[in-house]
Amino acid sequence: MGRARLTRVGTAASAAALVAALLMAGCGVILPDGAGTATPSASSTAGSAAGTAPSSAARSALGFRAYRDAVQWPAKADAYVPAGLGLEALVPDGHGCVLGVGVYRTGYQDLPARWVPGSGCTRLALDPPPGQGGWEPGGGAVSVGGSGPVVLRWTDGSLISVADRVSRTPPSGRTQELASLNLPVPDDPRSESADRGAATAAVQVGRRLLIGGGERVAQVEHAVVWLSEDRGATLRRPVLPVPAIPGDTAGISGIAAHGGEVVAIGGMVSNAMDRAPNATGRLPIWHSSDAGGHWTVSVVPGLPAGAFLRGVLRLGDGWLAYGFTQRAGDPDRPVLLVSPDGKSWTRLGGSAVSAVGTGDVLAGTVDAAGRPVLVGSAIQPREKPDTDPVYCGAVWTADAGGRTDWSRGDLGCGAAPPQTAATLADGRVLLAGNSDLWLRAR
Repeated sequence: MGRARLTRVGTAASAAALVAALLMAGCGVILPDGAGTATPSASSTAGSAAGTAPSSAARSALGFRAYRDAVQWPAKADAYVPAGLGLEALVPDGHGCVLGVGVYRTGYQDLPARWVPGSGCTRLALDPPPGQGGWEPGGGAVSVGGSGPVVLRWTDGSLISVADRVSRTPPSGRTQELASLNLPVPDDPRSESADRGAATAAVQVGRRLLIGGGERVAQVEHAVVWLSEDRGATLRRPVLPVPAIPGDTAGISGIAAHGGEVVAIGGMVSNAMDRAPNATGRLPIWHSSDAGGHWTVSVVPGLPAGAFLRGVLRLGDGWLAYGFTQRAGDPDRPVLLVSPDGKSWTRLGGSAVSAVGTGDVLAGTVDAAGRPVLVGSAIQPREKPDTDPVYCGAVWTADAGGRTDWSRGDLGCGAAPPQTAATLADGRVLLAGNSDLWLRAR
């Protein structure tokens, strides 16, 4: 799970503990057929029927089938939830499916939320329902406008949750609050220049827990990695080399591992805020060959202005980092970087760029064959000024090295685009947004 900017500030430790406890409590829960969900469309109402398996005519592009209204809406009734918030990530549930992780919006506060799967992984429902068991304001609140904790499942079945400290929930036991990340606490959370910090990604590497993120102290931003040898009971900060890039160093937005090899990517290029359409941006990418104990840094040059990176994947044959460009007046476009060894990186161009088209790449997973599956959307021009934005969802696939055979599939348009992805234990690939699911057979 990764995020491009330090948007989450001062997340309460209880948020991580609550999410972990909620998730663990829902492991293996299967909803009965006909369980209700809430939908975001103007024509829908809260409590409408969950999505059902579509006919073959409803098959989405690239083999994905859509299950409409299969995700319970992360707010009251049809209240607006911005794309990117709500259901933010999918975590293995330990029974072949996934649990949803994210936030529920009350209108003035974001609360940690979990979604449990229905039969066949074709629906996700909030559990406990809003207003019960931890949904009341103050019960593990996340900052207003913030994101939920980073959550991953450990190989022993426990859930590790990271906010401003680490929490661990074993398969049969109470949640334990563990080491603090010692993040700076802003004097004024509403100030963009205030000191702040966030954990944005985490990965298990053998017996080690690695957490990536960033801090802004005295208006200087820098990347941080935390390392634990005991599943979060204690933490230390390995030294990250400072890249030869003028100005701030972006925080880490994604981290991935293969054996003892680890790659962590910076969240934005050096010219991310430039208005000129130049290609002089530089991006730091860190690499470790000893499970995060020691790091080297490389700098990828020649990147476009306005580029933000969202995540990194270990493929069957190399590494892939993904993100998008965002500049006023221009359509957002995917940014794709590939590497054979995690150290030397190349930006994809030519036919690959033509195939992927426009849009924001928000999340990704690796399928059973080692190939990338990326998901995102493109915002559409508003017909009227005071209307909610409409997004057209997209899915992208390529070969196991991420270099060739790029294809794009369209997933339809609406207020709730796909924004996260996961590969299930049986090899199926699941895409999810705040309202719909898309499922592809192995």
